[in-house]
Amino acid sequence: MAASAWQFQYSTNVPKNPTAVSATAWEFNFPVNPSNFDGVHYLVTTSPLLTGKSMVTMSGLISSGAGTTFVPLTGAGHVDTSGAPGSCGFYLEEAGDNLSGTVNNGENYAYYRWWSHSGRVILANGNFSVTASFTDLSDWSSVYGELANAATSTEAESPVTPRQGFAQALANAAYIGITCGGEFFGHGVIAKGNGPATFQMKSFSVE
Repeated sequence: MAASAWQFQYSTNVPKNPTAVSATAWEFNFPVNPSNFDGVHYLVTTSPLLTGKSMVTMSGLISSGAGTTFVPLTGAGHVDTSGAPGSCGFYLEEAGDNLSGTVNNGENYAYYRWWSHSGRVILANGNFSVTASFTDLSDWSSVYGELANAATSTEAESPVTPRQGFAQALANAAYIGITCGGEFFGHGVIAKGNGPATFQMKSFSVE
């Protein structure tokens, strides 16, 4: 779990990689009061083979200075007003994703990225340990929120069902990691106040 093996994606006001704390742990700071009101979105590493694996687990520590708050976004410059707390949680992405979230070239790219619901960490001071099961399909949702256990797709032209799409993503995963947001799991989190606001990952494992 070397820090250098992890990289931020679609994020601003952060370095390319998190900072090593030890050989097996790393951390990063959420941007505090950034002028462009944007921060941490995705943080990923190359995925191991997920076929036959049953779960992903992570543990660590959230710490922030007095009076510092975590603010979820709906996009750069836009605060999430849904009432959802800032959180970070498990995410995986299939190889070959074009990020369109649409059906084209015989593929439904809405089923190339998946987020766990139970495996999310509310950003509040303290230790955390969460696990998500790859076999609990009701826990994973796609780009537009379809659950992986759905037997039919909401898109009439989709060549696969959500269930098939999730199985395909597990069999051909490119990245695994975390995304941060609020109502929208990967739309970003910043911090407001005096700072710092730190996410420390002590362990991350696939079994």
